Amino acid sequence: MTQAAGGQCEEVCRNRGALTEAWTNMEVEEETHVNTRGQRLSYTVLHPSKRQAHGLLVFHHGLTEHSRRHWHVLEEFVKQLDLVVVTYDAHGHGKSEPLNSEDRAYVEDYRHFRDDLLQIVDEVAIPTAAKHGAPPGRVYLAGHSIGGKCTF
Repeated sequence: MTQAAGGQCEEVCRNRGALTEAWTNMEVEEETHVNTRGQRLSYTVLHPSKRQAHGLLVFHHGLTEHSRRHWHVLEEFVKQLDLVVVTYDAHGHGKSEPLNSEDRAYVEDYRHFRDDLLQIVDEVAIPTAAKHGAPPGRVYLAGHSIGGKCTF
């Protein structure tokens, strides 16, 4: 083994403890919240389990998607940056109730997406982040596709 390779192995071994802690630094909570139109929205909170949270990320998925589709990315914000992540299924998507029983992924008015996002941020995400020690004011919004437009 060359000196360079040996040095790299030592570096990996030194970082292994920090990496293991990062990968196990997450807990998941699933709940529901009723929006202003009476629909039950399913949401998930991913939060650091071993360290204090450093901020809040609220994520809105794309049209015809669901909140779990992007977990492989969202969990990295928790594990590596110690953010509380709140993601939810928009009405008619995933586990959330539709406008009426047969309208999955149907959006009658796109302002409903905006209203639901604001309600989730105010009534769910900010209080949840505070519960996990995140400093007030560090709120980030992100989304995919139509979810990105809603957060913009």
